[in-house]
Amino acid sequence: MLWILIFTSLLFKVCISKITGYGNTTADYGGAVHYRCAVTNPTGVRQVTWQRLFKDDSIENLATYSTRFGQQVNDPYRGKVIFTEASLGSSSITLRNVTWDDESCYICSFNVYPDGSKRTQICLTVRGISEVKTEVQAPSDVEVVFSCSATGKPAPTIQWDFSPDVTITEQTQTATVTNSDHTFTSSSNVTLRVHPEWKGHADCLLNSGVAGQRRERIPFSLPVGEKNDTGLTALIETQHTVEAAVGDEASLTCHLMQPRDVLQVTWQKILPEGEKNMATYSERFGERVHAGFQSKLQFKDAGLQNSSIVIRRVMEEDEGCYRCMFNTFSEGALIATTCLQLYELHGPFLHVRESTVVSCSATGRPAPTVTLTVPHYNSTSVTNTNGTVTVTTTAGLSGLHGNSTRVGCAVRVLSGPQIEVSMMIPEVKQSSDDDFTLIIVLSVVVACVCVCVAAAVVITLLMRKHRNRRSHRDSEENKTPQKAIKDTDE
Repeated sequence: MLWILIFTSLLFKVCISKITGYGNTTADYGGAVHYRCAVTNPTGVRQVTWQRLFKDDSIENLATYSTRFGQQVNDPYRGKVIFTEASLGSSSITLRNVTWDDESCYICSFNVYPDGSKRTQICLTVRGISEVKTEVQAPSDVEVVFSCSATGKPAPTIQWDFSPDVTITEQTQTATVTNSDHTFTSSSNVTLRVHPEWKGHADCLLNSGVAGQRRERIPFSLPVGEKNDTGLTALIETQHTVEAAVGDEASLTCHLMQPRDVLQVTWQKILPEGEKNMATYSERFGERVHAGFQSKLQFKDAGLQNSSIVIRRVMEEDEGCYRCMFNTFSEGALIATTCLQLYELHGPFLHVRESTVVSCSATGRPAPTVTLTVPHYNSTSVTNTNGTVTVTTTAGLSGLHGNSTRVGCAVRVLSGPQIEVSMMIPEVKQSSDDDFTLIIVLSVVVACVCVCVAAAVVITLLMRKHRNRRSHRDSEENKTPQKAIKDTDE
């Protein structure tokens, strides 16, 4: 009978001490987390307490439940901690609007009579973005600078997306700063070239492709609109800036957005001394390319509502602005301007010196963007006499690879295609030249030692021979007259 009572008592204690708890271990900043705990046998439970465990091992009470006093949420957690279930057998709470300060371990404690406190705990990590700042500036009538910064954990990533009809002239790499609360602030700027009537936006893409990604839209519109020669607002749709590589073809297009009684379409090149007619189209005379441009230009789309021309093998002298002019019957000339911007790129050239330093260079106009696939590198630029710029990026490989590593380089000018090259860097080992040099040094040392030993032996033998001859002469002095001895000495 006694053994039965002991076994029953042990079984009772085992059942009481069995506590289960589960809930969120990670949460997005500003979101909510849920926790629940339960005991298999609530017999003897007097109170359920939710607590918070800090990194310095201090404990703070959040909320309690008992049959006598019911639900109690302590200050300053009222409104933040909500009971969703309250009983002596199980308890559930919700933490709302979590912040970086809510990263802690949360304890569910059952006060059991007479065993004392039985508890379980779950730790929470907060991630995401807590703050985003955006800014837009227009330093000129054709350039707009967009800025975006975000604070979060882990360090936020920043990418850009834009409205159409823009050109990226400069984009900085994302810079990251570590804050005192162990969060990170990332920032990025991008400069766009736009046409005078551009109305659009830039989207700052934060943590793209991962949970909690965000898109912050930065709208902008330039207040100035282009006017035609008669003072009417332009009704022509065209690309304000057309980019083309030196030696390629460039296509210029104009589209009349509203029907008009057009008699002729004329393309002109804007020169310092004025406009010069290049080509015309009319229903009566058809396509006509003027002298001086016949080997350089041709119509791609000839019409009175839409007109496109192609400039072949563009060179530096072709860079500049062009006008398309729709000559109408009642309104006169409707004019739009489109500018041709050329770029050139030579490279990239990837080099590795002694498997410790990698460099990549490219020459272009305007200055190309040169990027290495290594964590840290330095960039230098040199302006050449022909107006091109040579950009060189250099990085040290020491400590970067123990085994063979592939290093890549990517270059780009404006919005042209990105060109990439890569090279396999072998594992750093002692070269055969070093081995050969070591062998030569050792051979020289051994030879010197041998020569020194041989010289010492020869000197010793000569000295010994000399002493023997002297002793022999001394013995003969007793037998030979003094004169003979003198002669011998001489």
